[in-house]
Amino acid sequence: MAINANVLQVMAELDIKRIVFPCSIQALSGVPQIPEVGPPPAICALPADGDTPANAGNLYGLSKVLAEQMLAYYVRLYGISAVAIRFLWVPRKLEYLRSLAESSELKPQQRHNLVSWLWIEDAVSLISAVLKKNCPAFELISPPAPCP
Repeated sequence: MAINANVLQVMAELDIKRIVFPCSIQALSGVPQIPEVGPPPAICALPADGDTPANAGNLYGLSKVLAEQMLAYYVRLYGISAVAIRFLWVPRKLEYLRSLAESSELKPQQRHNLVSWLWIEDAVSLISAVLKKNCPAFELISPPAPCP
């Protein structure tokens, strides 16, 4: 969290007015890091969008929720524009995705990834579109999972 705070503070000091921040779909759910905890929390609304409330299922997801709140705080304090994108899993190669799908020994996180992924090219296109868009002060974006 200190790294995020440092980056946002330097942005404010240098009068940089816009940031696109990579968050995670795990801010909405996520496989618990301790298996005994039970299944991941349910996402309150599907399809998830920027209005879907955070409901982290693990510490990584919680760190992303806190980062989103920190962004909103800096928007209020310094008047910057911030867009947080709750990225899905971004596989780089189709072969890796296929090997996971065909595996009989998937770990819980791998199973979770198979239902929520976004091609890297689409992630790049999304970031590019966000940079070109006139965004409000703070916006959360949750891209939908693509169809294979």
